[in-house]
Amino acid sequence: MISECELNTILKREKTELINHIHTTYWNDLFKALFKKHTYQFGYFLVPVNLNVQDVTEYFRKFLSELSFKYLITVSETIAPKRTEFKIKISYYQKKKSQVDELLIVICTKDITLRIFSYAPLLKQFMLEEYILVGNLLSELFDDVFNRLKDNFDELVSITKRIEDCSKNVTSKSIEIAKKYYSACEFYIANMLELPFQDNEFDFVYSSLAITHVEDKDKLFKEIYRVLDKNGELLFSVGHPMRFANRKVKINNDLYNVIGFESGSDGKGIIGNYMSYTKQINVFPNNEVLEEFIAPPSYYFEKLLNNGFMVENFKESRCIEECKEIDELYYNRFQEIPQFMGFLAKKLILNNK
Repeated sequence: MISECELNTILKREKTELINHIHTTYWNDLFKALFKKHTYQFGYFLVPVNLNVQDVTEYFRKFLSELSFKYLITVSETIAPKRTEFKIKISYYQKKKSQVDELLIVICTKDITLRIFSYAPLLKQFMLEEYILVGNLLSELFDDVFNRLKDNFDELVSITKRIEDCSKNVTSKSIEIAKKYYSACEFYIANMLELPFQDNEFDFVYSSLAITHVEDKDKLFKEIYRVLDKNGELLFSVGHPMRFANRKVKINNDLYNVIGFESGSDGKGIIGNYMSYTKQINVFPNNEVLEEFIAPPSYYFEKLLNNGFMVENFKESRCIEECKEIDELYYNRFQEIPQFMGFLAKKLILNNK
């Protein structure tokens, strides 16, 4: 059984991975837009004939000092035998600076490298002669972050804070509450991929909207197969791509969740990703942040069959009539559009098992 200390360690690691994923997406999108804009046809720069790495280093030393003063960011310099590194730290909170992103500028003998540290691999490499272009990119980058596109940065800060807030005080207290209402049951805190049970121990395994948060479905289904007895059954539900793989589109000032394609387009006007296995970050009204992996029904059929299960039944969710009396808007929305899907699968006895 996993201890509370181990659980907290796992939750902390998952929180860090989630934040890293969100921040990587933000910075990569920002840099891609800038790289697309600043191509060679947009401008030419006069470069000294005898330009050397010392000149470029001094340029960035002065330039980053001015940038640091303007935007109240922190810049540090590390000098090595064959390169100079400038590290820009971008803090997310004025008082509590626990969350920091770092932009690394590495100046070598013949090139300049930009990367976000430590989330993403190499972002972009430039020739040494393109140092003014790099300076212009950085100027516009921080103008976007702190001025023109400040709303996007503020949203990133808000989501980061929500994730950190949601990760606090998650302990075995939930088990204590469950025991109070279901005293005849036994409760465990455990890793779904390493269940603390013997082989063939259970006749039935049930999971409600938990499997959708596990990325490695093969490993998960193998583990469930292990703990199920002969002819044991697995019943589980996951998010439906009709609900979670769509894209928000504005039509006549109204916002629609859409899956489809643009009629008469060149084949690139695809909206949504129904058939893909995708990672999604969901932020709920109560500030709860969840990472989940969305896939079509065929994906689960294939995974179950490949891991020793036979699918006995499959259902897509649909609002019952009683829901209309409680929330008519919700009823109208999800009476025809499924939010979730459920699978009932039986363990098969395979020759190699």
